Amino acid sequence: MGQIEEGLAAYAESRSLNEALGDRDGLARNEWIAGAVAYGFVGDYEGGLGHLQQSLALSRETGNRAMEAGSLLRVGAANVAFGDLMRGNFQDALPPANDAYGVRQRKLLWPLTLVCSLSTLARVHNALGNTEEARRCAEETLRELGALNGRGVPGVQAVYFDCYLTMHAAGAPEAGELLEKAHAAMMREAGMITDPARRERFLSHVAMNREIVEEWKSKRVGN
Repeated sequence: MGQIEEGLAAYAESRSLNEALGDRDGLARNEWIAGAVAYGFVGDYEGGLGHLQQSLALSRETGNRAMEAGSLLRVGAANVAFGDLMRGNFQDALPPANDAYGVRQRKLLWPLTLVCSLSTLARVHNALGNTEEARRCAEETLRELGALNGRGVPGVQAVYFDCYLTMHAAGAPEAGELLEKAHAAMMREAGMITDPARRERFLSHVAMNREIVEEWKSKRVGN
């Protein structure tokens, strides 16, 4: 954690090798990683979407259904983050998140993707005013998260926060606990970043983390 520049340099070298080898599947993974880093750590949502769309196209070209679903999930999540900035991009997130969920339901990839797909769907449906469907997705997310029996979910703060927003809108009493879990998970991840400037960038430049901090502070002031 925290060595973003070094990681991107390794990514660039890997991408060059995959291009030289003509490895389209490897290139799909390269684009997925670049997109995930761009929107998840750097806060470059437009750039992240570009990489993730490339990953999606390549995974469909090669027939890699696991990578296709992972790309769909990330495209949906990136659209959610970009929608927060631009105020109104949530509709674009719904089809890829639904598609990622559908692929996972056919048992073609990791259970972690089901959790993240469901939480993204909960957030999107909540933003679009589909309250009942949002709550259904959030409740299913939490059941699936519990079924993982402690297995780590990368960026789990986003899962908890998406569920928090939905449950808070529904007036559910467990919403406050979900916000605390989101904040605690985010701070654990931030604590792994040794460079203070990078840690601050992680907390303040990534839209999801910034939202968690602001919401958590507002609830503390309110109490």
